[in-house]
Amino acid sequence: MTKGSEAATAGIVWKIMPEELESGLVRRSTRGRLGSGVGIVFGAAIGATVATIAALIVASEVAPGLPLAAIVSILAVGALGLLLGFLYGLKLALTRHEISLDATSVTVSCKPLWGSVTVWTESLANYDCVLAKEEIRGSGKSRRLFAFIVLRHSDPARSICLFEQCGPISPNLALGATFLPKNNLRRMWEDYARILGKPAVKEELQCGETGPANVTRDARDLDKSAGELVLEGKVAVAFDPHAVIPAGIELAIDGDATVFTLTPIWKMEMKALVAALVFFLIMLTFCAPVALMALIAVAALYLNSPRTIKLYVTPDRIRITRLNRRGTLEKEVRTFNTLDIEEVQVQSRVLAFVTDEGRLPLLVGLTEEGAQWLRNGLLALLAENAPKKVEVSSE
Repeated sequence: MTKGSEAATAGIVWKIMPEELESGLVRRSTRGRLGSGVGIVFGAAIGATVATIAALIVASEVAPGLPLAAIVSILAVGALGLLLGFLYGLKLALTRHEISLDATSVTVSCKPLWGSVTVWTESLANYDCVLAKEEIRGSGKSRRLFAFIVLRHSDPARSICLFEQCGPISPNLALGATFLPKNNLRRMWEDYARILGKPAVKEELQCGETGPANVTRDARDLDKSAGELVLEGKVAVAFDPHAVIPAGIELAIDGDATVFTLTPIWKMEMKALVAALVFFLIMLTFCAPVALMALIAVAALYLNSPRTIKLYVTPDRIRITRLNRRGTLEKEVRTFNTLDIEEVQVQSRVLAFVTDEGRLPLLVGLTEEGAQWLRNGLLALLAENAPKKVEVSSE
């Protein structure tokens, strides 16, 4: 099969579900790129029409009284361009692609509307992982987040896109929150890797940073908690409980719970305060009563907005609460079973807990050093509370 034919199948989303893979041989067929084909047909029609009219106008200006034969020639060239564009778009839209996937190999065939049928087969052993990745496409209000799950090959043209999903971008994308998926993509990603016996690789979407960070988990580790992975030495943790606690973090013991109290550092709030003050001064010049009412509303919201975060870590769960700025109201955010937590992430002073159900980001407002210390401390506690494997003697 030619490289051009492989590239033609590389962008296809086959929509193969994990439960189908469990049943053995999977076959799927799809008509090529219908949208692209229709677009090319319309583009060819518009382009040929405009070019023909322009050619007739220019020819009549250069040589008034244009002979009928010349006019017919120009129209014939335009019609030929229209026909070629139509045929190419039709072929692109109606080309049939088929895939056959089983426990040992992948076979993909391309059956165009006319021309030779091309087929390639690749051993499943040549695919190195099941990759989950995200991309932001579009701009402004049309920006969308696309999530892909791909059976990756060293040759991108032979990679197989198993599943794709898109959705609106959350306003909290800077915190690592994306969108509420129709399907649980993380669980699907893990199921694909488990069934195919491949490592699961996640290409994390970085916000405000350069380059993606890859997270790799062996297929045998997909159901293990973060604490178990630390115990097995598969997640590195450097935590010294006797070291100086970074600014913005307080540590206490409450019964069987270790309590982390996280208070955002004041300097990090200066930008927001300055922006609010500038807005107030601008409004003051236009309408003083409205500016005063806005200032009172902002002050009330500021005093009652969540500021301090508390993490109550017990042997079997982590409970997350928020306090308002006056410290008079504590509201529960989420409670996790410690065995359900598969990752504890830190990105740009954002702490995130990852489970099979998704990712919960918390803007902790700490320094990079403080956020990293907190992550290591939580992982050390999760490892301490994780179930230990007991080796049974064969005697």
